Amino acid sequence: MKKIFLVLNGANTANTIAFACYIAGFSKARLIGVFPGAYSTEPVLKQVLGMAYVESNINGDLPVKKLQQQLFEDICESKGVPYRVFKEQRITAEEMIAESRLADLIIIDTIADSQYQTEVVRNKLTRSLLTNAECPVMISPAFFKPIEEIVFCYDGSASAVFAMKQLSYLLPGLEDVKAIALQIGDVDKQKATENNRLREWLCGNYRYSDVITIKGTPDKELFNFLLKKKHTLVVLGAYGRSMISRFFHQSHADQLIETLPFPVFVTHY
Repeated sequence: MKKIFLVLNGANTANTIAFACYIAGFSKARLIGVFPGAYSTEPVLKQVLGMAYVESNINGDLPVKKLQQQLFEDICESKGVPYRVFKEQRITAEEMIAESRLADLIIIDTIADSQYQTEVVRNKLTRSLLTNAECPVMISPAFFKPIEEIVFCYDGSASAVFAMKQLSYLLPGLEDVKAIALQIGDVDKQKATENNRLREWLCGNYRYSDVITIKGTPDKELFNFLLKKKHTLVVLGAYGRSMISRFFHQSHADQLIETLPFPVFVTHY
């Protein structure tokens, strides 16, 4: 892995940069800092002495982006991680998706800075990248801790297997952590045979591994299982489809994403 885009799209800047440096450290990848704009450039209606007026914030009005860039540079230098700042003054979701075609990974912070950025603006970029990015996307955790366990959300699909292989290729330095393939539903004879192959793959890539099957509805049981986890990396295939789609579209899923105690790795087949 050589090229990681770090999209600093929220308020959790220092934590997200530290997490990105940790991930980049596995392969000595270069971090490219992207600052979409931590505030709106739309005109805002304000009042002074009871009189209404319209104020437009432009890039030079607020020092937030400059402070983020300086923090990004300082943390990368202190940790010895190669970096550069993306030169675009403003970047849209469509432009970021175009950049993703030749990137190895995108890391994004999902905690909004309500002082400068609306939740709608933040969610639009996050969901657009998760759905359309042409490289894997990793959601930074609310509080960064070194990864001690990987949970592969496995539903037997090609997308789930692709996501597992992508992670093992990009982050081979995680081979010593525990890896779990999580299935939700009944296991018939065909799935039992498939699970043997799954265990063989896990053993070949991770020192400690297991296949866990939970009975129940996929969206509910997945959510409940993940709520109990800490120091865990969750791997999902096919954002916006089947079990993963239902998980992310639950009313409480957005709140979970904003306060994740663990990172989430999402990719497409």
